[in-house]
Amino acid sequence: GDVDSLSIDVNGRLVLGPATELVYETVAPFLWSMLAGSSGSLLVGSGNEGKVFRIDAEGRGSLFFDSAELEVHALASAPDGGVYVATSPDGKIYKVNRDGSATTFFDPDDKYIWALAVDAKGNLFAGTGDKGVIYRIAPDGKGAPFYKTNATHATALAFDKAGNLLVGTGSPGRVLRLDPDGKPFVLLDSPFEEVHVLRFDDRGALYVGALSGRPSGGATPAQDDRGNDQPATSSDRTPVASVSVSTEITAIVVDNSGSPASSTRDDQRGIKGAVYRINPDGVWDQLWESREDSPYDLAFDQAGALVIGTGNKGKMYRLEGDPLRPTLLARASAQQVTAFYTDTRGRLYYATANPGALQMIFDEVTA
Repeated sequence: GDVDSLSIDVNGRLVLGPATELVYETVAPFLWSMLAGSSGSLLVGSGNEGKVFRIDAEGRGSLFFDSAELEVHALASAPDGGVYVATSPDGKIYKVNRDGSATTFFDPDDKYIWALAVDAKGNLFAGTGDKGVIYRIAPDGKGAPFYKTNATHATALAFDKAGNLLVGTGSPGRVLRLDPDGKPFVLLDSPFEEVHVLRFDDRGALYVGALSGRPSGGATPAQDDRGNDQPATSSDRTPVASVSVSTEITAIVVDNSGSPASSTRDDQRGIKGAVYRINPDGVWDQLWESREDSPYDLAFDQAGALVIGTGNKGKMYRLEGDPLRPTLLARASAQQVTAFYTDTRGRLYYATANPGALQMIFDEVTA
């Protein structure tokens, strides 16, 4: 069944759900990315008109930047309070100053730019598709390929405390660790089509959200699952990269017991997504999976519990207890919960798609 304004705890009991507050409602159908701006503001990247909105601390929103492309899938902090804006299709990266003035910072040949990350030296890294190339761009805007993944898309990027670049890929869905010289190591070879999100906790453990794309075969939709080539024409589109596994790959992985295990990549029928935890020593375990919900972003509440934002029913789960078990925390008034941001006071903001809005959740943990 479906719940409204209720939570379901780990014992299956129905309790009153956390309150939510609409912070800003956009005219855009999709909000894809979110970044903290200056003076307590938030920046959100949208589609299908490629706009970035700025919402101030009082919840007043305004247009911050309007690109020529359709989608803004990634944002990253630039020097002097500016922001890097990654757009798709015909991917470009813009450098937008605090006053909204913009210049083209990097213009590769790649069609999609899915993810951005900045290292300690100020170099910008960009994960692209549909050739799976990762670029390193110097602060002056001069860039070159840093690593070419054996995948169709480089969908997620994050740096660990040692300066290694963690990469999530699509087609196939893997997690790679690249040292500063670009030497790769496979941390996770999942059975899913796409690794969508990477998040580190305070102890250095990496949490991974993986999901399956649209099944292959049948009629080809007018646009891909992330909404790139055409404006939305139906309500059943999900914000997932249009990726598919074309070949069966067998690999040796390490399961949660630390022993080698043979894993065959194929279609996990009926499983839409899962969340993994990779410890600093490289041992991983699967924390959550669902036949109904796909994980789009991960966050940590004030108590350190993992919160999962999903689609296509806008559910948010919290993993808690020992062993970890999911609580259905809340359900958004949207089809997808696409991005999280936790402010310095522990308040959890979430962006949605179908429709595109920014909301804040009030829970007994985050209040």
